[in-house]
Amino acid sequence: MQVISAHEIDVLLDYPSLIAALRDAFVAGCDAPRRHRHDIANAGGSDGVMLLKPAWRAAGPIAVKIVNIFPGNASFGLPSTLGALMLFDGRTGAPIATLDGSALTVRRTAAASALAADYLARKGAAILLVAGTGQLAPALVQAHATMRPIREVRIWGRTPDKAAALARALNDEGFAATAVTELETGVRSADIVSCATLA
Repeated sequence: MQVISAHEIDVLLDYPSLIAALRDAFVAGCDAPRRHRHDIANAGGSDGVMLLKPAWRAAGPIAVKIVNIFPGNASFGLPSTLGALMLFDGRTGAPIATLDGSALTVRRTAAASALAADYLARKGAAILLVAGTGQLAPALVQAHATMRPIREVRIWGRTPDKAAALARALNDEGFAATAVTELETGVRSADIVSCATLA
């Protein structure tokens, strides 16, 4: 069985290819039973949630993504969302691969947001506001920038210092990014708004 790391996902799963694949997948559909949700009481930290998300297509592989959401993970230096995706042969049920679920979830969520904006935002939309500063926020900027020429990125976060730090990091990547302190003002002046928060 192959194990595919977060680094491999980041290197091999580019946004243009992923967005095109998502577009095709949303049109084609799949069998996706209702996800299982389990609340996890945690005496040693914040309570969490485990989500089990199976999906498959006839004559195709079977996938099960297990996502654990623990909002208090920042105090441990960990992302709030962690998980894994297991891929199985659709004919035999044999395991094929395990993929890093956190990296896959971030890339898929960012790509789905950019794909939705491709349908919903007006042509020429070039100012992106991202609400949130966690692991998803920079991925949202990168994904949206593959779909249209984003001229300006605005970052809002509950912690202004984190928004400013993310804006600086995005500037280092070549984006014209600034932190905003007033969410409503930022939303009103943006062409596209994308939320990167569990709240």
